[in-house]
Amino acid sequence: MKVTVELTNEEEIKTFYARMFEPEKPNITMYATPASAPEQDPLPEGFMPAPDVTPFDEKKPEPEPAPVVTFEMVQKVAIKLVQEQRQPELRALLQKHGLQGLPELKDNPEKLAAFYKDVEVL
Repeated sequence: MKVTVELTNEEEIKTFYARMFEPEKPNITMYATPASAPEQDPLPEGFMPAPDVTPFDEKKPEPEPAPVVTFEMVQKVAIKLVQEQRQPELRALLQKHGLQGLPELKDNPEKLAAFYKDVEVL
């Protein structure tokens, strides 16, 4: 704790000393004055105060949603692979995804999207 005492004349000093160091007079009254805010220097001519809101609060554009993969899209690519005589590659891809056949993809949109992503690479 820091205590600052401001005394302006000899009488105040004597009174202060007497109250602080004489045991018969333990009653001390203290008055606190609030500290004033420091004054700000005026802005130079041509300067403007900073805005309350920073310009960097702009929202970033949201990424485009992934295209929706349908069973028909997968079916078309699989037919194309069969027509190109690439059935072993198609079977290997089905096994990779733990599938016995394409119809299993109808009820599993997550596997459908993953399978389509892989089958497009072929």
